[in-house]
Amino acid sequence: MKWLFLFGAIFLDVFATYALDASHGFHRRAPAVLGSTAFLVMLYLYALALTGIRPPIAYAVFGAVGTTATATVGLALGVQPRNWLSAVALTLIIAGVVLLPLAGSES
Repeated sequence: MKWLFLFGAIFLDVFATYALDASHGFHRRAPAVLGSTAFLVMLYLYALALTGIRPPIAYAVFGAVGTTATATVGLALGVQPRNWLSAVALTLIIAGVVLLPLAGSES
């Protein structure tokens, strides 16, 4: 269940990021309210996730999956350049998160 909270927080983080972008600096009220509310709910879900997932792992997954998801949405919307360097960068982010738990088990 804690992982569902974490991935829910990631989804809301990506949603809120694009909603606030659509608010044009809080000049458009509806996206600003949606984005701000999504960020608040995201913090709550992230806090719930931390009750069962160690902070270094939770933060690494949150950051990497959130960054990858945000960039992927950007690719789909055409605001992120589609080139080999973007693909390599996203692959390295994911590889780092996959390898992080393994680094902790080598004691």
